[in-house]
Amino acid sequence: MKNPEEIRARARWYIETELERRLSQASRRLPVLCQHNHRQALDTRKHVEGEPNPDYNKQTGPTIGLCMLGSDGIIWQGTVCEDDIDAQTCAYFSPIATKDSVLAQFREELADISWVEANMPTLYELLWVLSDFTPPAPRLWFKLWCFFMRIKLEPVRPRLNPVDMLDGFTEAPSREVQPPG
Repeated sequence: MKNPEEIRARARWYIETELERRLSQASRRLPVLCQHNHRQALDTRKHVEGEPNPDYNKQTGPTIGLCMLGSDGIIWQGTVCEDDIDAQTCAYFSPIATKDSVLAQFREELADISWVEANMPTLYELLWVLSDFTPPAPRLWFKLWCFFMRIKLEPVRPRLNPVDMLDGFTEAPSREVQPPG
């Protein structure tokens, strides 16, 4: 049987691991993590008033990601930013999350025991065993690490030109069929 301090140390480990995961996730270049990304609902109606809908969504999802950078100007290109590679090659990517916002959101979520029960059930069980639903504070070294840690974005990937990928590729020799005789 574990003593309360060992259980509290395990709960602290779960909290630190989740916070580290969130800070790591905040450094990724994903469309949903960019300030300029907007999820636009697509028209999912196949028919409107009995007539076929020409704007019917033929995509796989109910929404599509759009880059809203420059949308307040006169000319907006309406760039689709849906796939991870779109954000990874974008020089204008601007992350939504900061270290402070990630820490504040996590503190707020940990303060809500129903959120902990729904989203971190193992931590909830450990706190239940302790009969104390106040999550333990991270260790001092972890607090120092968080203080000095920066969210460093992944580097921008260069865009690939499909034509450049064909360099060195030669056409196969033609094999004309010769008539017999």
